[in-house]
Amino acid sequence: MPQPPAKHSVSRKQILMVMDITFFTYSPILFLALLLISYAG
Repeated sequence: MPQPPAKHSVSRKQILMVMDITFFTYSPILFLALLLISYAG
């Protein structure tokens, strides 16, 4: 049985980690932006 290359799984883990960091970084900013928009509206 051919096994998937290790580089693919490592890069996928890195992509998921970057996505998690980006999500946790930008979700508070988006939340504050939505609050400002709702109050301004």
